[in-house]
Order: sequence, then structure tokens, then C-alpha cells
Amino acid sequence: MFSLYCASAAVFAVVLAGGIATKKYGDTLSATLSSLRQAEGNLATMKAAAQGMRGVIAEVRGAVPSGLGGARAEALILTGLDALKSKMRDAEISIAPFDSGGEELLLPVTIRAAMRDYSSLVNTVGHLQSLRFPFFIITALSLSQTGGTERAAVMYEIRGVMKMPKVEEFR
Repeated sequence: MFSLYCASAAVFAVVLAGGIATKKYGDTLSATLSSLRQAEGNLATMKAAAQGMRGVIAEVRGAVPSGLGGARAEALILTGLDALKSKMRDAEISIAPFDSGGEELLLPVTIRAAMRDYSSLVNTVGHLQSLRFPFFIITALSLSQTGGTERAAVMYEIRGVMKMPKVEEFR
């Protein structure tokens, strides 16, 4: 009879160990399934975030002119200055040396010209403020009258800086 008790105890121990192993396997499987569901939810969030980043990249690429490539900031400012000179042929445009302050490259610019009428001055200022790559920041605007009362001319002077970020390569 004792051998029957021992055999029963051994069978019970094997069944108990199998039950414990099955319970642990079930718990592990449940945790794995929960992690998988969470990863699946995160995948949708990551896809939405990636789509948002693609939209932002497209906006930035739309804002940056296509000709920038790997051009240096100095070359871009000088190209912008040439475009400004060709647009404002009647104006005297003078520059000072480049100033590389902080993260930006600055080129001080002074524009002097005779004012034909008020709208031409407003259009010139509007054009300067609308420039992108390089930016033009107006720091001062002054008007002065030259000549006698019969042949008086109004001159304007715009002082400002052309500036670009110091980025070697735009991508």
C-alpha cells in the first residue's frame, strides 16, 4: 500500500509541476500577446508621426529654393545681392564686410536712390521684406531732400543686412 501512496504522490507531483508550468506558460503567452497588441497600437501612432514628418519635410523643401544644393552661405548672399542690384538698377547699393555673428552670416547693405513717388518706395521696401534666402532685414530708413526749391529731389536711404544661416548643406 505504501508503494501505491508513493506512486500516487509521484503522479500528483508530476501533474502539479505540469499545471504550474502550464500556468507560467499561459501567463507568459498573455504578456506576449499584450505586448504585441501594444506594439500594434504603437505602429499606427508611428505611421501617423512618420506621415507628419514627411509633411513637414515637404513644407521645408517647398520653402527652400531648389538651387541651394550644397552652396555656401556667402555665395548665396552674393547671388541675392546680384539679384537685388539687377532689380534696383537706379539705386546705389553699397556693402560692408561680412559679419559672421553666431549662427548667421550677415552682410550689411545700404541702398540709396531718388524717390520717384511714394508708391515706388513702398514697393521697394515690400520687395526687400519679402526676400527669402537670403533674408533682408531693414534696420533704418531715411528720407532727405536735395537741391534747391525749384529742382528739389527726395532721396531715400535704406540700411539693412542680408542674412543666411551658416549651414553648409541643405537637404
